[in-house]
Amino acid sequence: MRVILSSFLLLMTHWAVAANVATVAPITHSMSQALLQNTEIEVTYLPPTRLPINRIPSWLNRNETEPMPHFDAIVNISSLRPELAFYKPLRSRNIHIVPIDIAQALIPAGERVATQQPDEYFWLNTNNALLMLGILKRDLIALWPDEAEQINRNFRATSTALRQLALDIDDALLMSGFDALIDAKASVSPFSQGLMLPTLDLDEVDNLKTLIIDTKAGENTWQIDDFSRYSKRDFIRRWQDNLTQLPTP
Repeated sequence: MRVILSSFLLLMTHWAVAANVATVAPITHSMSQALLQNTEIEVTYLPPTRLPINRIPSWLNRNETEPMPHFDAIVNISSLRPELAFYKPLRSRNIHIVPIDIAQALIPAGERVATQQPDEYFWLNTNNALLMLGILKRDLIALWPDEAEQINRNFRATSTALRQLALDIDDALLMSGFDALIDAKASVSPFSQGLMLPTLDLDEVDNLKTLIIDTKAGENTWQIDDFSRYSKRDFIRRWQDNLTQLPTP
């Protein structure tokens, strides 16, 4: 009787542990939070929240042998950012953990985001972001079919809002009076490439009214959130902030 009771309690304890997802990049955390809100699945961000994305690999390397909690899945972009890979350390804790790569789907002939430069933040292009959300939705539903209805609802709301924001940003740009855009650094180029206005180099500017796209404030600068840092603000709110930050000449 005691053996049966003990086994039952162990089983109940296992069931009581909430399903959970690990993330190690700000963009994967933000997208996972968006699709898993109002579900029973928890999303955990492993690196210290103060670290920018370029310093996260060092933290991962230092902690790859440290004890880690049990996770059911890890959402990452390590197919294009191998320095962010952290599946193996988590697998040592749970051999059943499922890797989810939203930069390139882990299926035969899986979808892959479009990139031009290895260091660019490809998730800033809304077409890439929508593709990543689609990959994530499909894998999350395959893992947790009982949550499919809510995940689908979250996906529809998030993708619809992102598409509308892309249109709103283009409309605001066309009404702003600027003629062209300039990227302050290569990492933000996917953002400008998805917009209606042309992107020029400094030697092509001439007398055009240009707007500089950067992650820092400055004169004649459009300061954007490039998702290179952790934020408590939700995915769509961060995109909305990019729209409200658009200056006028």
